[in-house]
Amino acid sequence: MNILFVYPNILYPERGGTERVSDLLAKEFTRRGHQCFYLHAIREEALMNYPYPAQLAFFPDSTRGLTEANGIFYHDYIIQHQIDIVINPHFAPDLKRSDYSDLCRYSQDIRQVSTICVVHWNPVLSYRCIFNHTMFWWEQTRWQKIKGITRLLKVPFRIHTYRKRLRLKYESCLACTDRLCLLSHRYIPELAGLMPLPQGKITAINNPNTYPQQPTESYAKKKRLLYVGRLEWVQKRTDRLVKIWKRLYKQFPDWELVIVGGGPLKPYLENEARTLERVRLVGYQNPEPYYKEASLLCLPSDYEGFGMVLIEAMTFGTIPVVFNSYAAAEDIIQDGENGILVPPLSISRFAHALASLMSDGKKRERMSQACRESVRKFDIRHIGDEWEKLFAELKRNANR
Repeated sequence: MNILFVYPNILYPERGGTERVSDLLAKEFTRRGHQCFYLHAIREEALMNYPYPAQLAFFPDSTRGLTEANGIFYHDYIIQHQIDIVINPHFAPDLKRSDYSDLCRYSQDIRQVSTICVVHWNPVLSYRCIFNHTMFWWEQTRWQKIKGITRLLKVPFRIHTYRKRLRLKYESCLACTDRLCLLSHRYIPELAGLMPLPQGKITAINNPNTYPQQPTESYAKKKRLLYVGRLEWVQKRTDRLVKIWKRLYKQFPDWELVIVGGGPLKPYLENEARTLERVRLVGYQNPEPYYKEASLLCLPSDYEGFGMVLIEAMTFGTIPVVFNSYAAAEDIIQDGENGILVPPLSISRFAHALASLMSDGKKRERMSQACRESVRKFDIRHIGDEWEKLFAELKRNANR
């Protein structure tokens, strides 16, 4: 089959999770005999030397993705290259972000092509987190806090309005696409709570592991807690890391906390770390060496879409401790077997879960081995099989 990925920016795998997953999928589809194509709005000359697993093309209008000129170009490109499958790798439920789902209407008259929009988040995340985002006052002035209280009073109205607009966006997408692909089957009931779901249009495929399966022998693990990701308050809540560490560092003087990543919370974390011991912020780094050495991974987020960092760390036998605050976490972690799911969102419970592992080396060894075994189901070849089943089903429907 000829498979087209449509995305605003070039799918350079070092840029982020969506790009890494798309790059990996395109390579796997190519290995299986398919031909892949990339269609983007923005040409970035500095990234053109990467060996992309697809032929690159660019819309005529680079400033906006949803213009009439781009729609006509998209339609003609599909016909010219005999595209069978179009994948929009990041349908954005966030109403402030644009995506290419509206382009699908330009291909509805082309019989052989099927379109798939992928949601890389919890599909109803945006309106469920309005209250949490409104509570973001911790570094603000007194006057801003007063205004924040006013915003808090408006939360019920904002949730109602946003829910209505979000439903309209999904309805618009589903009207002109063949499948909406979620990252977990556990998200389907959550989306069904927002709107009636059309039969046969919703599917779910987990993200593939971006790391290959590692040797069976254990890595030489250090007594280290690890965080990998953006340093931000909204979603990631990395401010909780130092609060959790304050409860642990005196009790476990031979352990350390290493924070890999950057973002707006870095100055705050650096300032807090001065009052603690054995905290290292190393900035943006290749996380692989840190996965190999760390014993435990901390993910204190309010929410995630899938949590790629979990399966990446588990590949190297690093045990995840995570708030059970999003449905897909249970696709990855079997509580007490290959990680710990902490009831959201208690810092004391999170610290207690870490302490139970930090104080028991045999338990860590057992769970580390379970991590390496359990993530095999996310290997790209297994996930590739799921995508090929979807392709075959869509092709059968197109030929009816």
